[in-house]
Amino acid sequence: MDYFILAFRKYLVQFLSNFIPSRKLARKFRQKFLRTEYHIFLDQVDSFIPKAVLENMNKYDNKYFYNENLAHGGGGIALIRDILILMRVPKKLTPLVILGLL
Repeated sequence: MDYFILAFRKYLVQFLSNFIPSRKLARKFRQKFLRTEYHIFLDQVDSFIPKAVLENMNKYDNKYFYNENLAHGGGGIALIRDILILMRVPKKLTPLVILGLL
C-alpha cells in the first residue's frame, strides 16, 4: 500500500512541477516533496524481518558465525594480508609491480 502512495505522490509532484515556469523553482519543488528519508529505529528492525528468518538469526550467537567463517577459510591473517595488498595497488599495474607486491 505504501508503494502506491509514494508512486502517486511522485507522479502528482512531477505533474504539478510542469506548471512552474522556472526550471530552478520546479527543481526545488520536486526535491522538497520527493526526497524523503525514512528512519527505522533499532527497536523496530525486528518487525520488518520475517519471523522464520528472525528465529534462525536468534538461534545462534555471534561467536558461532565467527567460528564458521574461520572454519571455511575466512578471516585470520591471510585475509588481512590480502586486504593490505589490495590497498597498496597502484593505479597503473605492470607485471613487475604485480610481482613486487606478491
